[in-house]
Amino acid sequence: MENGIEGLMLKNGLTPKDIHRIKKFSRRSGNSIQVEITNLGNSLFRLILVFLLLILTLCSAIYFSSDNNHTSLIISFLIAVSIICFFSAPRLRYKSFLFIKKTKENNDKEYSRDPHPYHQRK
Repeated sequence: MENGIEGLMLKNGLTPKDIHRIKKFSRRSGNSIQVEITNLGNSLFRLILVFLLLILTLCSAIYFSSDNNHTSLIISFLIAVSIICFFSAPRLRYKSFLFIKKTKENNDKEYSRDPHPYHQRK
């Protein structure tokens, strides 16, 4: 398991359980592991947008409702958040986003240290 992309994933904070889940997602979708990590990392912003819209909806519902409906609104909000968290795997999306960010920073540092040989003066 310590080969290629999987070893890099383990080194950057993903657990074997996370890697297994990403592999399962990639088998199901037919994509490679790299594509699946990119999809998960990029979809983190969409998930944040969904949470913000849900919070905005809750705030507007509380503002426009009568005083006795606040409890039921908060309970329905918590149920909606738990359903979203169950089906969207926010922790795995966040870890994938951090993995993409870390590997991109490492690649940028490598390229800045090792200039391309054709650009060196003789």
